[in-house]
Amino acid sequence: MGVKGLCWDYGRAGFTRSTGKCVIGWFGLTVLELQGYKTDVATNLLLMAATILIADDYEDNRELLRILLASAHYEVLEATNGQQCLAMARETPPDLLMIDLQMPIIDGWSLLKELKRDKRLAMIPCVAVTAYADPIGEQILAAGFNAYIAKPFRTKDVLDSVASLLAKPLADAPEPDRVAAEAGAD
Repeated sequence: MGVKGLCWDYGRAGFTRSTGKCVIGWFGLTVLELQGYKTDVATNLLLMAATILIADDYEDNRELLRILLASAHYEVLEATNGQQCLAMARETPPDLLMIDLQMPIIDGWSLLKELKRDKRLAMIPCVAVTAYADPIGEQILAAGFNAYIAKPFRTKDVLDSVASLLAKPLADAPEPDRVAAEAGAD
């Protein structure tokens, strides 16, 4: 998922991405390596640190998803078409993609194919966001999307799907032999 650790500072938690440094809070005390660390607390904290890339050509749709996901403490990035989304994902792979199926330049179907061809991006969960989910839901899943959400979407459906897909790698991780703690890690 890209998250390397958790920084505790007097009861507040901050997240680290690739650097292993505390990124929120003023008094970072300890960095715990959470690779495979399986607890409800660790799962919830890792989910909140996840980056979600939304690809949709309609600003209103992106705004609704951004507000919803940001309110659940996800980091949200936005692309206005499939080509921009692919470039952004290649530059900094997100933890999850939410993809509109009908976009200019590269549509959601073609974007998914490109993502699956790239070894670095192939395992990132992809959620189709579409107004046509009912008649083509099975086709969406058969194409390789991990889930789909129908527009207009319900808050619970979006948050449940996202949390479920982001938690899956943690659930599959082996139990750690030990959790390494380092004081003052850079």
